[in-house]
Amino acid sequence: LESAFGQPAQISLVGAENLEPDFAAEVDIVFVYETNVLNQLPFEQFDWISSREREIIRFGTRIDVISLQVVAGTKLENIPLPARVDKAVAVLVFASHADPVAESIDITRESKLILQVENWGIEVRPI
Repeated sequence: LESAFGQPAQISLVGAENLEPDFAAEVDIVFVYETNVLNQLPFEQFDWISSREREIIRFGTRIDVISLQVVAGTKLENIPLPARVDKAVAVLVFASHADPVAESIDITRESKLILQVENWGIEVRPI
């Protein structure tokens, strides 16, 4: 099965200037390596954030998770990605501050992007 994640992959994370000054948003980028795992992952933001430790243990090497925190004005460029990023069948983004029932953001078909954390959630922009 070929990777669905574009190559060469490059992801940056930016905290919008208008975020609350004392607020840190948690952002998880989840790389999924087996299609059958997709049906078992929680898709809503709150469900993932509240159960991520359990899900990481449950799925083991079938997923990789990059967990980041961002505050207003933060710029994290060229986030180090898993060595096997080219084997991912799906790449999902979850955020702690988004609408709790909002679904994850699917960035599977993207390869060079900026995830901008806004008060309302995450905006995905090409680099």
